[in-house]
Amino acid sequence: MEYEIVKFSIDDYDSMIKVWELAGLPSKPLGRDSRDSISTQMDNDPGMFRCCMMDGQMVGVVIGSTDGRRGYINRLAVVPKHRNKGIAKALLDSIEEYLDSLGLGIITVLIEDESEGSMKLFKARGYHFHEDIHYLSKRESPDV
Repeated sequence: MEYEIVKFSIDDYDSMIKVWELAGLPSKPLGRDSRDSISTQMDNDPGMFRCCMMDGQMVGVVIGSTDGRRGYINRLAVVPKHRNKGIAKALLDSIEEYLDSLGLGIITVLIEDESEGSMKLFKARGYHFHEDIHYLSKRESPDV
């Protein structure tokens, strides 16, 4: 089956959430992943939202972001039955190309411990694991 990597819009919100659910990626639908929050992010930079379509169905998704100094890869997910077909690599290529076009010299990603497949993919793509960096966050609520 052929697939295509495309930008997506807020009209694809429900499909994006479904991909995350099927992929086992938790979401915060009352906070940072709410339709309103995603819509605002899309309004700011629609090029940061990419998905993989196959036979009219969304089977993968990735979101990029930037703080103006570095790019971030967020929420890369592929529906399990479509894994190992090159979709994650194609999504990664697409969002990296966009982030590179913004002149960002550093692209980063945060990976949860249990996501061995993601760790393997990013290491194979030249991302380096930093044992000396610790991720901390302060949240106004658990939904953010």
